[in-house]
Amino acid sequence: MKKTIVFDFDGVIHRYSKGWQDGNIYDKPTKGIKETIEELRKKYRVVIVSTRSSTEEGKQNILKWLNKYNIQVDDILAEKPPAIMYVDDRAINFNGNCKTLMRDIRNFRCWTEKARKTCPCCGKEFFIDDNSRRKKYCSIECRIEATIEMTLNKKGE
Repeated sequence: MKKTIVFDFDGVIHRYSKGWQDGNIYDKPTKGIKETIEELRKKYRVVIVSTRSSTEEGKQNILKWLNKYNIQVDDILAEKPPAIMYVDDRAINFNGNCKTLMRDIRNFRCWTEKARKTCPCCGKEFFIDDNSRRKKYCSIECRIEATIEMTLNKKGE
């Protein structure tokens, strides 16, 4: 029997960029989530957990949305089953250190609430985390392109 990996629906599979909107499932899937789930299902049982599925209507809405984007999972539940892993946008990975736990709880922000910047090279918006506050470009390619452009501009002066 395959081991189970549990995914939260809102904020992990469903992008959920505007938070709760009267129960509507309004966003597209989080980029890359379909492919990730497809790969995981080769070896694991993938289950979605969402309080939306506490009613039959809510569960059917999730199923309809999953079908629209051709995402297949093994089950949809309202409560977390036993699993080897839980993927959730509103969780802290407890590392056994209670001394830093209160700080982690106070400073917690969901990935969709993290600070965003606009790349000066390509104009794409990207998220920055606490470890990359000074990050200026969205990708290494943009950083290289900007460095080359600066070097050429200096030579032309």
